[in-house]
Amino acid sequence: MFSLSDLRSSFTATERSSRTYTTIEATALHESVPPDRWCITRSDLKYLGQEVRKAIQSGKIRPPDDGSDDFQASDTRYGPSIYTVTKQHIMPVTAQFGKVSWALLQHPDGLDCDLFISHAWQEGVFEFLSKVLHSWPADARHAWCCMLANPQNLDIGSLLQSPSSSPFALVVLPLHGVARHLALSPYMMQHLLLVSGILFFNLLE
Repeated sequence: MFSLSDLRSSFTATERSSRTYTTIEATALHESVPPDRWCITRSDLKYLGQEVRKAIQSGKIRPPDDGSDDFQASDTRYGPSIYTVTKQHIMPVTAQFGKVSWALLQHPDGLDCDLFISHAWQEGVFEFLSKVLHSWPADARHAWCCMLANPQNLDIGSLLQSPSSSPFALVVLPLHGVARHLALSPYMMQHLLLVSGILFFNLLE
């Protein structure tokens, strides 16, 4: 029978493990570590950018056949969409480790949340990473980011049944939110403004 302490100690902050875990172990890890601790560091984001570039060069990340993301391999400004990176890189990589989330793959004990990062699935990953890295608050050590925090290969439907107790709410809601900073990408800001406008006009009717 595996021990959660053994599972966590198999990873270190400075060494990327290549050990594989079962789905049961990955699920147990996510159940033991509170969702608001599924965080990453600024250096983790730099590492992700490097790995995505390598995956593009090797052909592991490429434009989807359905034409939904016609990015150019030579484009280092915008890059493939976050959705494409999640499907073609984050999910395959984390699947090799028992389907644990990318964040807990790096930090099995979790990290205290200082910053909540919001993103749109259609925005370019390089543009996103650049803006986040350049605007990272000086006093923030760790950040919660959806594509990296949530275990993309696991069924987390039970965590989303109640909006007030979802991973998002545990990080940002005033009642129990732990993030001291909130970062919204330009794409997400546009979406929020559009939704706000629709709600406003619906109230006028």
